[in-house]
Amino acid sequence: MGSGFGKVIYRSITMALSDFYKANPHYITRIVFNTRNTKGQPLIALSAVADFLENTKVQAILGLDTTVEKRLLDVVEEKANVPILTFSRSLFTYQNPYFVQIVQDETPQFKAIASMIELFELKNVILIHEDTEDGREMASYIIIAF
Repeated sequence: MGSGFGKVIYRSITMALSDFYKANPHYITRIVFNTRNTKGQPLIALSAVADFLENTKVQAILGLDTTVEKRLLDVVEEKANVPILTFSRSLFTYQNPYFVQIVQDETPQFKAIASMIELFELKNVILIHEDTEDGREMASYIIIAF
């Protein structure tokens, strides 16, 4: 909730819910959007999820933009049978019916960058990326596009 990404997601969802119910005032069932700020800490995320599942009886969990948090929640996910929607860009090799990645595909952007480099006939390109799992993964995709 403290990150720029978190703020954009929060505002987008609350605005979408507001717009939806304004356009559909006859709907009796309402979606309640509960939040917790995990401050990027996996253990806080796990604790928040346990609290939501036990006390709030949530029907879905949205968030988890780090691989570590996602892996910690695999245990909860299997026992709770609650869908977990994640923004994590990391690709996972196994299938779990309760885990859904909702991240934008960035590969078209990499293809566009590669096309610009080709158009301008650039011979030397320096790739700078964040030294994280996501950053290294994105770097491999852009290298493939080159």
